[in-house]
Amino acid sequence: MFPRRFFQKNTRVSSAVAEPDVSPEIAVSVGRLSKEDLQPRLSVHQGIPATASILAFEPVQRVLAVASLDGRIKLFGLPGLEILLQSPTPAPCKFLKFMNNGEQLVQITTQNNIEIWNLEKQELACSLKWEHDITAIATLQGTPYMYIGDENGTVSVLQCEDSGQQATQMAYCIPAHITLVKAGSSTAPSVVGILPQPHAAYSRVVIAYANGLIVLWGLHETQVLAVRGGTAVQRKQLAEYSTKLERTRSIAERVMEQAVTLGEQFTSSSSSKSSTLEEEDEEEKEICTVCWACSRGNVLAAGYVDGEIWLWSIPLVSKERGQGEQNDPHPPTSSGIPLRKLDLAPGKAMKMPVILLSWCGSSKTCKGGSGRLHVYGGHDLGSPQSLMVLSLEGESSDELKPLELSLHGPFADMVLLPSAGGDLNTPAAALLVLTSPGLLHIYDGAGIDSFFNAATEDGCSPSSLQPVPWQSPTTAEVVAVKLITVSRLAAAANVLIQLTQNHKVLPYALPAGTRWPITGGVASRVTSSGDQGKKMNILLTGHKTGIIQVWDASSPTIQHICTVEAQNKDNPAPVNVMDFCGESGLLAVGDQQGKVHVFRLNAQAQEVKCYKITSGTPTEEVFNTAAGFQCIAALTVHLAAIQTVVVTHDPARLAVGDESGMVSLLDLGTCSLLFYCNFFESNLSITSLVVTSTQSSNESMHTTSPPSSPSTSQKQPIPPSFTTMVYAANKNGAVVVLDGSTGGHLAGPLQPQNSSVTVSMHILDASGAVTQVVSCKEHAEEDQSKPQLVPVGTDNLYLLICSEKSLRLYSSSAVMQGSGDTLQEVELQTPCGWAATFKVPSTNASSLVLLNQSGWLEIRSLPDLGILYETTLSSCLSWQLELSSNFWRTLACAENGHLLLIDEGRELIQLSLLKEETELRLPQCLPHIYDKDLAAAAEAAMKYAMSQPKKSQTQGLLGVLMEFKSSLEQGPAVHSASELPKLLSSQPFTIPSVLPSDLGSPSDSSALDTDINLEIGIAPRHFSDIIPTSAVSKETSDVEDDRRQLLGDDNKPRQRTTDEIKAAYGHAKALDASSAAGLARDKLMERGQKLQSINQRTEEMQAGAEDFASMAEQLAKKMERRKWWEF
Repeated sequence: MFPRRFFQKNTRVSSAVAEPDVSPEIAVSVGRLSKEDLQPRLSVHQGIPATASILAFEPVQRVLAVASLDGRIKLFGLPGLEILLQSPTPAPCKFLKFMNNGEQLVQITTQNNIEIWNLEKQELACSLKWEHDITAIATLQGTPYMYIGDENGTVSVLQCEDSGQQATQMAYCIPAHITLVKAGSSTAPSVVGILPQPHAAYSRVVIAYANGLIVLWGLHETQVLAVRGGTAVQRKQLAEYSTKLERTRSIAERVMEQAVTLGEQFTSSSSSKSSTLEEEDEEEKEICTVCWACSRGNVLAAGYVDGEIWLWSIPLVSKERGQGEQNDPHPPTSSGIPLRKLDLAPGKAMKMPVILLSWCGSSKTCKGGSGRLHVYGGHDLGSPQSLMVLSLEGESSDELKPLELSLHGPFADMVLLPSAGGDLNTPAAALLVLTSPGLLHIYDGAGIDSFFNAATEDGCSPSSLQPVPWQSPTTAEVVAVKLITVSRLAAAANVLIQLTQNHKVLPYALPAGTRWPITGGVASRVTSSGDQGKKMNILLTGHKTGIIQVWDASSPTIQHICTVEAQNKDNPAPVNVMDFCGESGLLAVGDQQGKVHVFRLNAQAQEVKCYKITSGTPTEEVFNTAAGFQCIAALTVHLAAIQTVVVTHDPARLAVGDESGMVSLLDLGTCSLLFYCNFFESNLSITSLVVTSTQSSNESMHTTSPPSSPSTSQKQPIPPSFTTMVYAANKNGAVVVLDGSTGGHLAGPLQPQNSSVTVSMHILDASGAVTQVVSCKEHAEEDQSKPQLVPVGTDNLYLLICSEKSLRLYSSSAVMQGSGDTLQEVELQTPCGWAATFKVPSTNASSLVLLNQSGWLEIRSLPDLGILYETTLSSCLSWQLELSSNFWRTLACAENGHLLLIDEGRELIQLSLLKEETELRLPQCLPHIYDKDLAAAAEAAMKYAMSQPKKSQTQGLLGVLMEFKSSLEQGPAVHSASELPKLLSSQPFTIPSVLPSDLGSPSDSSALDTDINLEIGIAPRHFSDIIPTSAVSKETSDVEDDRRQLLGDDNKPRQRTTDEIKAAYGHAKALDASSAAGLARDKLMERGQKLQSINQRTEEMQAGAEDFASMAEQLAKKMERRKWWEF
């Protein structure tokens, strides 16, 4: 698979250990771990990716989704509940939307791959490659349908079937040449926004195009209902095109349509306080983004490239017949005058485009207010970037009352989090802002609302506007980590479990009192009954502020246990190193100021004696401490930053090495300093310490009476005696061995020939297992009641030193005798940056894991150092990881083969190196992000709400006109989601292969030249290829009706003449001059009659329009003092 990238030297043995009856060579045993036991893979991911770019929130499930530029999607629920989804084709995300009440998540990449994720199974359900560049999407909540807009201006419909297992493109689509016309061009502008209209999501959709046109489309009518924006030429062309599809309607309907349009113009004029607004020679205003600015869907906000924001009026009421009747095609109402123009940087020539818009209601919305508009962009290019929140309650730009929210980095995205059960009309619970690289900050919605109410109420507290950083294990800057495997049977594990149960994770409260809005998902904490269930992983994170966080990392949901506060609160120093003993519950912490604090784990709050140990006599202080880690000792003799600490249990010792080469040993039983000295010739920092304790041989210390005679007196065991040795290695690779009792120099310094920076040092037994306490081995004889103790000395131990350039294996006995010969030496081609050991829980076979500075991961067997597995860290993660200077300080490996790292203080990543299934990978241990019962309840509530009749709330002039119009029509029919499958399965249009360039010409297929075309043998031009099929049949029926009314032709069967039969078979009709002149005269008379009838109907329509226009003008003058949002 991978070539061996090292060469191995011949084994050598020191002459000092050669004896006549001992072999001159010491054979190194082969490790028991095989390649088949290894499978490095990602098991846990916490935090936000550094490349995060897009946010999405699901209000039913209360789940947040964050997509990144490398194909990853993070899902967040309850605090600590996180799920990572990885795309098989890593590409930047372009759009991210939830569907079906959170059951599916749709991601569209920059490669136009549509990926549908099943959140119940947490897997990729299906993937679809779209032919054209996707520029806009929208989902119909509660349905399996979504709109897709592309670069060609076409809006298609996609259906997700079988829980997202299959995606099907529906027959229904909205071609660009149906919704807009651009004269002299064969291409259409791209779709930049698709918004289903609130309260009519299953029948109305607003489409915004890049050229500035905004179109309201009727799904059931299959036609344009309203046009906003664009240029006057574009609106005129679209109106002329729609006129071709219009059939005769009553005079009252047409006059009412014109009156409504006129009323909208008067409303716009009143709100902007302008006497006249004339349409001049307009240029296309390119739209960047759109959003609703009203809960009912009658006001739309559009952000433009030039930095302006325009508010547009969108019609709410349109004639809808019952499902059994055919709807009349109405000409669209068009307007180029917005309700309001917003300018965030008046007088500035260069403005930033409006990139993002989002709207929510306010506390005054239900009382007639107009809510809050969140804007990114529109400011002066020279000003600092910020996110603007605007109150739309004022009438002019001077009354916008903007709130500027400063950003903590380059802006990426933002999303509003609605309150539980809320909608667009209610204030948002929170505002979530994403900045680069991967920083999330949340603002309290109540604090923002109080800011805008400060003028009339008690005011706003500045603290309520402060953002809260995202809560995660890496929220505060992490500078050191330690991952320890603790037996669940140990006393320390019982205390940690009790602290976890007592530590109730309450939802975080935002500064203004709002509860944490992201509460979805269910965390599963199931413990397996195998070997893995007997162990628990404890994660310690040391922070720059001096605190230590303790976490339970035994499951995919990392749970916080407790916090160890910094002891020097006035001048806290960053944590440098930590060590924890799972058997005794002792925790040692060294900081950058040279201080070391020792804590003991206790489940009860009590008074604790803390000893301050200096070079002189220790002093004692008594403190009342809470349950958890209680400080019992503080070592202050070191003057340089602490580089390594080691805590042992039996005997209780603390070894410390600092940056200046000083080594100290503390007896934790008596809190006395055994020694503090520099044993090296230089002042290089101490990079690694190992403490070993060899138990002395004493055959009588465990003698017992036979179990058959329980009445016999039992001899009390004699406490065993230990010989403690301290191995210290400095930065240059030199090693010394010290007496752990007296501090005497036993061996060394042992200096390698080719020195390099020491990475780690380990003591191995004969089988290659890592050990610290070397105790007597118990050998069972035939008589099980009389065990014998065989002491293990240093002759059977190995010393392994890992440096940047090489791996060196020594015999411990040779080191004690001062020999520098190695048993095994491996030179590395790439400098090593970090090394650690682990073992297989089932077989206790140990191994060495190396991470090179280039990101290359190697796993080697122990003690022979043979290579077993090679890969890269990026291959294990499926994304690129940058190895910074601080990265090497946040690496840790547990005894059970779990490798943990923290990337730039943002992402906590845990890898499983072994192939054995662990608790982190068991299906029953994985958290659940989708609640099926909650989705079913939301769907039932939506159906109930749609079935209730809605009262008209339109106010002002438009309300009067709409009520008058509705009296002329039947009651509006409510379209439900159940009608969508039949509607969207039909093909209302046949899209031509080439857009007709003369589509907007008013002279094409005129009704007045139909008969002339018939006479010269040219077929009449129908638009069946670009209009609904139902409209074609209706138009044909209308022509027949007009023919019967004008010509008196009842279309009854009659006998054909000879000339008619010849003409039917392609033979020309022979006409003389007189016959041709008579026929032409008859046709001219018929044409004159048609023109006279049309003129008469036009005069009647104009008279009716003048009457209603007069009425509208009177009403507008009467209500001109009302605010614009009251209309």
